[in-house]
Amino acid sequence: MIGLLLAFTVPSAELPEFFGADSGIRIVRGIDGSLADTYYAKDTGNRMRLILAAPTLKGLPERSVTKTSPLLQSGSDGLFDATPSFGFSEAAATDDGIVMKAIGDGYTIEKRIQVPKTGGLVKVVVDCRFTKENPVIRYLLDTYAFAPDGKAMRSYKKPDATFAPAIRPRKDGVIGDHFFRSPVVTVQKGELAASIMPELDVLKENRYIPTILDLDCASGIADAPLMSYGFADQKLVGHV
Repeated sequence: MIGLLLAFTVPSAELPEFFGADSGIRIVRGIDGSLADTYYAKDTGNRMRLILAAPTLKGLPERSVTKTSPLLQSGSDGLFDATPSFGFSEAAATDDGIVMKAIGDGYTIEKRIQVPKTGGLVKVVVDCRFTKENPVIRYLLDTYAFAPDGKAMRSYKKPDATFAPAIRPRKDGVIGDHFFRSPVVTVQKGELAASIMPELDVLKENRYIPTILDLDCASGIADAPLMSYGFADQKLVGHV
């Protein structure tokens, strides 16, 4: 189970949304036909604006190919060789947010998103249940694209500021929980910013394999900074 805090098949007319006073979530259809979560928050002018989205949001992927699987996508120098998608096929509003569900080959995934009544701290929990014996998993990552007002990065050139708790100079490098120290990744453009913060209390009870944070502004698979958190095995390498 992945616990996250985010700061800041049905007809499309029936896709759910849930908004608090200052933040909210709207479900849309991604380029792969699956359901995609998009996240909104109020700016200083009291306007509700899109900030984060699933990487499959239309206009963001650099490649038309997507991969629907929580397992490691092989054949890539980095984490992904195609736009990652959980392949959600169901979404429904709850008393405090949205729940999304996907059924894959040997697994089911449920994503619970809780929107606060006030403020921009959105809680996300991803629960993966395996339906086959002895599953072999390389990673399980929840990934978001920073997309201010739904725009691809080519329209605003680059973020004004980013933060990650460590550097990763290699393409196959990741930021493992050995280096978390300040466990957050942040991207900011103008007055819009988003952060992913692991919920360490959940991690304490559910660290079946090590976890990683990742921030990639040049992934080649989406024209947006990609922010990820989840389980992934890793090993320490020298950096000098």
